Amino acid sequence: MPRAKIDWNKILDAIKERHAEIVEFGVHKFNPRFLHYYFKQSRSELELGKLNDPYGSLNAHLVRWRKSGELSREWFYDDSRLDVEDLPDETPEEYAKRQAGYVESSAEDYEVYRWYKQRVYVEVWVEKNAMHPIVKQILNGKQVRVVACRGFISDSKLHDHTKRLARIQLREDKKIVILYLGDLDPSGENMDKKLPERLDEMNTGLDVWNEEKFECKRIAVTMEQVNKYRLLKLGPDSQTGDDQETSEARKKLLKDPRRKEFAAEHSGELFCVELDAMDEKGALEELAKIVKNEVENYYDNEIWEKYKPYLDKDNAKKWLIEKYGDAIDSIKYGWELDVDDPPVSLEDVEG
Repeated sequence: MPRAKIDWNKILDAIKERHAEIVEFGVHKFNPRFLHYYFKQSRSELELGKLNDPYGSLNAHLVRWRKSGELSREWFYDDSRLDVEDLPDETPEEYAKRQAGYVESSAEDYEVYRWYKQRVYVEVWVEKNAMHPIVKQILNGKQVRVVACRGFISDSKLHDHTKRLARIQLREDKKIVILYLGDLDPSGENMDKKLPERLDEMNTGLDVWNEEKFECKRIAVTMEQVNKYRLLKLGPDSQTGDDQETSEARKKLLKDPRRKEFAAEHSGELFCVELDAMDEKGALEELAKIVKNEVENYYDNEIWEKYKPYLDKDNAKKWLIEKYGDAIDSIKYGWELDVDDPPVSLEDVEG
């Protein structure tokens, strides 16, 4: 098979163009996987899919472009590396100065909790890891948790999430709402329908069967979105030019235990539309509107206006002055130190 000829200059221009588009609605960073799906779903005319390893080739060029400065490193995030833990290297005086600095800046660090006393607690659950940071950026400032499910979420992770939701539901007497974004395929379509049942199996006390206390709602991908934006449907039959990733996706579709039921619900058609297809031009912008609007629909502005004076940052500063005064008095007597005897300085030790 002749080697595919790719115009990488056009690929570079397309990346810059797409970044400029998504910045318009608050998304500033993406990762190579997001771009891989973008070219696969939306820019097939650039023929990246004809390469033996489209993702690997694209990633290699992204590394080169970032090193040369043709693409800004600030456009990309990397969630694959763990930070190295810092070891303590402070003197007592440096430690005390740093902690005192926290006290001085603590009022500025206070962030108003805008969901205080709201009757509904909202989370957005995202099936695909590549879309998780995109949705987080879309919801920046909304103070809504975005959960990355990474496919069929494990029982251990689900148990942790369920415990958190149960505490909020019981302690704060709030209705729990999960807004779900996932693939439209036999397993993906069923995932949000099965979610309440799986949550109930965790036995954490979360009430998922009372509609006044719990709601799980799919907001993407839906058939309406597929039809409106003509999103790429991946069928079970192999095609000339399929890369390895596409071939594996087709095989997975044929093995899905819900394939017959799914086809019956969709006029006999078996297909998969990945959530990543929503990075199609127009679709991603629409997704941003949908996610924001759905969150805002559950937010009661009257409650916010009622408690706004209490939650104000200046009010937090006044409380800090009072509480820090109490803490200093407690320290003086509780630590049993001679406060008239000054601390040992470095100059004292070194003579």
